[in-house]
Amino acid sequence: MTSYESVYPTSAKSSYVPGDLINIKFHVGIGKKLKKNSLRISGKVQASTAGVVLAAGTDIGLSIGAHGLIKNFIVKCSAVGELENILEYPRLVNMKYECTKVPNDLLSQSDCITELLAPDRYLYNGMLRIGSVPSTSFGSVLTAGLCWNSFSIKPVISLNTSAVDIPSNRLGYVEIQLCLSQPIDAFCGANVDGTTTFIITDLRIDYITVEDTEKDDKSPIILTGYNMDEMQLSSTNTTLVPIQPCLAQGLSITFGNIPALIQNNCLSVPLNDLQQVIWNINTVINPIEFVLDNVEDVMINYIKSMGGNLQHNNVSDTNYGIGLHFGSALDMAQNTISIQINLQNAPANPLRALVFYNKVLAI
Repeated sequence: MTSYESVYPTSAKSSYVPGDLINIKFHVGIGKKLKKNSLRISGKVQASTAGVVLAAGTDIGLSIGAHGLIKNFIVKCSAVGELENILEYPRLVNMKYECTKVPNDLLSQSDCITELLAPDRYLYNGMLRIGSVPSTSFGSVLTAGLCWNSFSIKPVISLNTSAVDIPSNRLGYVEIQLCLSQPIDAFCGANVDGTTTFIITDLRIDYITVEDTEKDDKSPIILTGYNMDEMQLSSTNTTLVPIQPCLAQGLSITFGNIPALIQNNCLSVPLNDLQQVIWNINTVINPIEFVLDNVEDVMINYIKSMGGNLQHNNVSDTNYGIGLHFGSALDMAQNTISIQINLQNAPANPLRALVFYNKVLAI
């Protein structure tokens, strides 16, 4: 039997605003499984500038959509512990979508539409400015102004990566903690300022459960998730040394200006003067070195590190990052990695380097 479930924050409020910390707990139920890839975060959002309709030229990132409303994610379950701690979540979503989708996907795929994504700014321009408002004559009409837009995002978190349904006893109580973005992180555009804001109502987690008919199956269930470290790129020769202990199958790195990462720059800052990237992986068996000395090779490995498709993506020489898929899981506690980035000229200002670890989890 299939059931559709919804659960609200533990300290529910009538509305939520930028910077709010939200905690949601739930249990799938004894004798049930969490349906694979079914967990969603849903609600209604109203965006505004100085208390009136959102200023023209102010949008959520085209390939981020309503994901941009959430700054950070922590996912825990009582049976395992912490699954992941994702900082700068909107950037991760942007990287994932750029590596796996093309603009037309954002119009034709139903998931993208409910996540408030759009293929171009002409269509997107009306998305947060036109919505459903009450009408005494016709029930509701679409009109421009302070309107509500419903959204339902499928978060890029480990619980949505299983190839099979997950029995409740593998999870126990699930706890999802999230922090809502500040407006400068949620929106991009020349007119984002201190008067730009949003409110969210009816915030909840939706998911699907099914009957557990295989209670004796003890096979491990593999999930993939993300953790993030922040570093800096400031000279012509910078070496990044990721040190977070975890079992990872790859690393992906994106770059942004300091202090703002998302504002006016929803894509990774291109390394226009990139000359060479050298990956040194010192395993317990023997050291391995990968030398990438052209942008095309760097882009290809970046797409692969995000699980992307080389024939179906939106990565170009203006929005790429740096990444490497290891081919198999690597214990970061037992093996060291360094990434040397050689530029022809030093950045005018230091760049933020966000290192996302693609973790492998067995439950």
